[in-house]
Amino acid sequence: MDAVLKNETNAEQFVNTFRGDSTAQSALNASIVGRVREAALDPTTGFIRPEKIDAFLQNPALDALGVDLRATLQPLRDEAIRINDGLTELSARAR
Repeated sequence: MDAVLKNETNAEQFVNTFRGDSTAQSALNASIVGRVREAALDPTTGFIRPEKIDAFLQNPALDALGVDLRATLQPLRDEAIRINDGLTELSARAR
């Protein structure tokens, strides 16, 4: 997956090789969502960092793959903001 997301050329090669292969497309989508989770999770706080989701979505290889994760990830991003705000408030109240 690292190689596919490395640049647009690699992403286009993946598309050309696996065009029409629903299994490969499903595996790709699952792998990308997993990468987003890894990138966005702050291991110290356990919070999802919405800015990391935003940064991941800037990868031009995603456009070359024809993957529109914005619609998929926007609810996750919005929920992360609400949860993070709630956890921050609870933490402040506990002090």
